[in-house]
Amino acid sequence: MPRVFDTASPSETPVWVLENLASGQAGPALSLARRFGHSFRRIRQAIHLAAAEDEARANGQRPALVVSSGFGGGMRALSLRARYGCRLVHCARAGGSLPAASFGYPFDVLVVPQEGKYSARVLGTLGPMSPVSPILIAQARELWLERLAHLPKPRVTLLFGGGPLAMGSVEIEARLSQIVSLVRERKGSVLACVLPGADPASVRLLNASLAHCMHLIWRHGEPDENPMLGFMGCSDVVVTMAVSAQTMLEAAAADMPVFAAESEATLLRRPIARCLISSDFVRPLAGTFSPWCRTPLDEAGRISSEIKRLMPL
Repeated sequence: MPRVFDTASPSETPVWVLENLASGQAGPALSLARRFGHSFRRIRQAIHLAAAEDEARANGQRPALVVSSGFGGGMRALSLRARYGCRLVHCARAGGSLPAASFGYPFDVLVVPQEGKYSARVLGTLGPMSPVSPILIAQARELWLERLAHLPKPRVTLLFGGGPLAMGSVEIEARLSQIVSLVRERKGSVLACVLPGADPASVRLLNASLAHCMHLIWRHGEPDENPMLGFMGCSDVVVTMAVSAQTMLEAAAADMPVFAAESEATLLRRPIARCLISSDFVRPLAGTFSPWCRTPLDEAGRISSEIKRLMPL
């Protein structure tokens, strides 16, 4: 039987987030907590939890909902429920074992980063939840619109590198040439982001290709702020090329056509890309930027709505 402090009331910050990540990083628990529409308290380390509890007790308060991820976060969440009777949502890690996942025990709700039909207390997502959402991209659009106003439309955001490179230099050059040709035909421009881990030889090919059209390029490691969300928000099309699964998920949150400039056979060998293509969030680039009726990917928003339905805050 949980040992509940009956004299305590729900905190003015009703949601606590337990996630052992460095400052500036956002895992699935934080990504989800941001979408509840309530203030929340992020507790990254076990040593900070005692201080948070002392402060809450001093004010006669307690957490109403704890969102956790990782083994340590889950164990600390269970200890909080034993003391305060709070509800628990745990975000399982990709590729981890899921004991008792069919029922979500011992949590009230278990979120697993893989699609599938589970029990009412186990919610599956298309890949790990990301802080990038249609809302965040729209906010970035407002910040960047004036800065990018000089670049002609249609604007194409090109997210480049950082993932598995399954193409040789000849194919890379051909696909970059295809993108540049499509942009030049429409008298548009390219907003390129070179992401962490991009292959240096491929980046040189990118630089040479973009010289043939209007463009703006940002490379990871440059002192300026990362413009990726602003570029996407101010563009008409998003194209990914040799990016990580996480970047592809973030691109799919855009409210415009999203294409992957790699062969369909290559993309279908990657689980996240295969799911995004089969759900029509992303399409392989095939000679045109033609739009289609698509819904932006927003797994954190969808899961937060479902959790609020299951247990209103």
